Amino acid sequence: LLERVSKGDSRAFAQLFDRHSERMLGYATRWLGGNKTVAEDVVQTAWMKIAQSASGYKSQNQFRSWVLTIVRNLCMDEH
Repeated sequence: LLERVSKGDSRAFAQLFDRHSERMLGYATRWLGGNKTVAEDVVQTAWMKIAQSASGYKSQNQFRSWVLTIVRNLCMDEH
């Protein structure tokens, strides 16, 4: 899917979003002490970074780990 996203496939992006956004939001909310509003902003930024970086993703890494690392780093920036 990520390869398709890197080529501009909005349907593939929507599938990734549907599969991972809830987990990302929960993770960010926990990282940010329950602040769901800020967590939503972080996750939105994460999705922008994912779309921009899709072509550089190395498939030997697990997508979920890569995404949660992006979210964690953005949460740390919020602190």
